[in-house]
Amino acid sequence: NTSNESVDYEVDWLKSADAPGGVRGFWVLPENWSVANSSLSYTQDFSWKASPGLSVNFGFLLSEEILQRAYESNNTNGYLYLSSQADPRLDPPKPSQELSNTNHNGILRRGAYLQARYRISRNQSLVLGGRNDWHSAFKGASTLRAGYVGDWSGWAVKALYGQAYQEPNSRLLFGGWAGAGSSPTLRPERSHTAEVSVGYTQSRWSLLGDLYQVKNANIILPIPGGARNIGLTKVTALDVHAQFLLSGKGGKEQKIWAYATHHFKQTSGPYLENANVMNSDEVQIEPTIDN
Repeated sequence: NTSNESVDYEVDWLKSADAPGGVRGFWVLPENWSVANSSLSYTQDFSWKASPGLSVNFGFLLSEEILQRAYESNNTNGYLYLSSQADPRLDPPKPSQELSNTNHNGILRRGAYLQARYRISRNQSLVLGGRNDWHSAFKGASTLRAGYVGDWSGWAVKALYGQAYQEPNSRLLFGGWAGAGSSPTLRPERSHTAEVSVGYTQSRWSLLGDLYQVKNANIILPIPGGARNIGLTKVTALDVHAQFLLSGKGGKEQKIWAYATHHFKQTSGPYLENANVMNSDEVQIEPTIDN
């Protein structure tokens, strides 16, 4: 319920050949832009302690959105008047803010998740969860996550796997303007991450090794005039982190540390040197869909 009270006045000196009626002078171009959206959502989360070793979290989401596709203007015909006659009463009528017109999209969303944590022993835990999202434009998508965590006398071991799903935001789909267009054919991004880490910590020093692989599909990249899905990117790498505490007395702390990363394998979408330069006309990409 945001009103459209703001008006932009652009003033230019026009010569006789360009001015309405051949009257040269300072002419005013009044413009009022309007966007009307509506959203209603309900979310609920639950926690359940099923037993001393088993805890469960679950919840759901329901939402309905009415989103405007393009900005509406009250002066698409370029109506002008002389600045000496400036009067808000001369401005064109304000654009409509009706939610029912054809310049709006209706979007329904549903989502639900369930995640359980089971303690095998005092030092070991398992995590398993899943989520399903449904979108009226992109339909359904399911994601999983699983993990193992162990902790023994300074040793910490983790094995994790997770999936993610991200729809393109409404601005990229149909909320564009002259400086940044829209791309209604975008597909949601998908991500898969697998990770194994081993760490050892003592009172003054610690060492951590983390081996992981990340795979992202349908990456959304903004380019001049909109955005594109650029296909699949994947990286397999190892991080090593070492830290040593030199002193920690009297509220002061001194540390030395080192951090190193090695990429075993990396693949990516096309390299686009000018992809984010708005004045470039050199970017040509064919969307690549990888589910």
